[in-house]
Amino acid sequence: GNYYGPAFMLRYGLAANNSKLVDIGEDNLVYNNAIVQKGFDKISVLLGQMEEVLMAGFGMIEGERHQPNDDQRKRLYDLIDLLDNLAKGFGYYIPDEAFSGGFAASTYGPTSLNGILAAMNFEAALQLGGENKEKWIATGKEILAAGRAKAYDEKLGYYIFSETRTGHFLYPNIAQMLGNLRAYQLTDDNAYLEHAESLYDAIEPLSLEGKSWYRSPYSAEEMGAKTDEYTTLSSQNYAMLALTVAYGVTKKQKYKDRALKILEFVRADLLEGDRILHHWIDGKIASPTDKYVYCSGCNLQVLYVIWQMETLLAN
Repeated sequence: GNYYGPAFMLRYGLAANNSKLVDIGEDNLVYNNAIVQKGFDKISVLLGQMEEVLMAGFGMIEGERHQPNDDQRKRLYDLIDLLDNLAKGFGYYIPDEAFSGGFAASTYGPTSLNGILAAMNFEAALQLGGENKEKWIATGKEILAAGRAKAYDEKLGYYIFSETRTGHFLYPNIAQMLGNLRAYQLTDDNAYLEHAESLYDAIEPLSLEGKSWYRSPYSAEEMGAKTDEYTTLSSQNYAMLALTVAYGVTKKQKYKDRALKILEFVRADLLEGDRILHHWIDGKIASPTDKYVYCSGCNLQVLYVIWQMETLLAN
């Protein structure tokens, strides 16, 4: 929510001339600055709440795009430097044990975080540019190279979750796909585009026959799934985002078609009343007895993804 909330509220609020939404987005930027400052002050916050600090950083990029501010800019640039230097200390691939059992390690995993951190550098370069642009591009490329060396299985053609947890998962491959697409947009190096497109083929085995969505097995056991028919809203959001960017770059119809089919699954099967529920499990929507039922951040992410789809799939 720290990223997708202000990103959607600010972009759509301005486009729709809706000052209330803009105000909500700007309020969230205040919170983002505060949680990033906590990450500076305490390493336990930075590592234990890595996903929140990361997403707050992306939100601050949106804030700078919306309304440049000297204090926010300095804090954002310092955050990117801090995260990059932290990652550099681990060879740009932060292992499971560094997160002290935090949510980021168990949910996204080191390989996904590697791709997301690369994407943060690329996003800053794309959105903000300036004197740091080339540095961010160079660092993002180093991060991707480390992730590929550590976690890409050349024989199987996909990224593993981490060095201690192998297997075929959606999150790491989608994160790396998006990171490589951003790298291509900034460098015009076809190697990044070719690798990103190969990852589309790599995630296809995570589809079930007759289904438009991808299995997301990272939390299936935790949620008590008894069959392979399990997926989460968050994972499908990231898939739609990566596919939408892939279409924007290549104009290949298959990416647009798949993104729209996933969105239709979200609308038809996960939407309940005025909210979209957390997951689909064993042929049914999430129920009140499940460990997780609803995620506000994921719902805000849907709005942001639809905004991107409206822009990138229009042509």
